[in-house]
Amino acid sequence: MLGIDASFWNNLERSYRAALARTEERVRLLKYIPWLETFPLKELVRRGWIKPHDNRVELVREVLTFFGVASPNAWNDVWSTARRASTLLRQGKSKSVDFGAVAVWLRKGEVEGRARECAPYDLERFRDALRHIRGLTEADPEKFCAEMEVKCAAAGVAIVFVPELPRLRIFGAARWLSPDKASPVTV
Repeated sequence: MLGIDASFWNNLERSYRAALARTEERVRLLKYIPWLETFPLKELVRRGWIKPHDNRVELVREVLTFFGVASPNAWNDVWSTARRASTLLRQGKSKSVDFGAVAVWLRKGEVEGRARECAPYDLERFRDALRHIRGLTEADPEKFCAEMEVKCAAAGVAIVFVPELPRLRIFGAARWLSPDKASPVTV
């Protein structure tokens, strides 16, 4: 009737709906700003694990993306039970750890561990790798670490070194990333 193509109106409606969805998401994320205090945000930004933002809502989005979850409730579901139960930690004498720092450290190890190429897990190959690694303990640390990573990857174990975070008080962790891939994380 107006001589304007229907695609113009469809695009206008699509843009309006997208803007509406962004506004609704922003309102939803606003209530999660206090949740950010759980994590060592300055360290996450300093290490380049998340992008810096002056806008706290964008920072919430960055942290949710880092953890691969849609909301703090989903984060609680995943990190308070499943990952804790399936992770063995080597911890210092102090039992007062900052769980936010531990979760960040474990997540970084998980992301890096998933990116490592590994053969399917093989217990006998892993035992052989451990015997070989014990013989390297007096070697130069760079050689030791590199050879340990290669030997373990051949047995289905992704070794990951993640730098320590403040108040972490954890020195190593081991967990299954999938049924055929394990990942020890260490400082």
